[in-house]
Amino acid sequence: MLLLRFLLQISAIVSTARCAKPDHSYLSSAQQVHLTHLIGFEASASDGIRLKWAYYLSLLELNVQHMTNHAGLVIFDEPGQQAADPVNLTSLFQESANPRFSRHQILIATSEKELAIRQGLGERPYNLITFDGYILKPMGRA
Repeated sequence: MLLLRFLLQISAIVSTARCAKPDHSYLSSAQQVHLTHLIGFEASASDGIRLKWAYYLSLLELNVQHMTNHAGLVIFDEPGQQAADPVNLTSLFQESANPRFSRHQILIATSEKELAIRQGLGERPYNLITFDGYILKPMGRA
């Protein structure tokens, strides 16, 4: 639930701050907001990945509440690859399946066990597509 708390804090900040993208960078900045105070200087690597998840979903949340130029699509490629705590990963899955995002698409490519995903999401609405083995395979010889 730490991710959910992070999402709520970041969403509140982004909703009230004036966000800008400098011309020289694709990194975002929130004017008049000091995120380092929110995160603290002792943020671990896992805090950093949760902050990125929260940031991406908060941009989508802005699109839910306001007219923005967001495409309505967020893609997470193997979020568990960052050695994320399974509880935090489940929180990401649960937040992504929130009905308020129903007119958006959140795609998560993961190698997590199917049973763990299904149990974590419970009755939330989601589509799960599974593949046996590797998705990308060498082409056979002609």
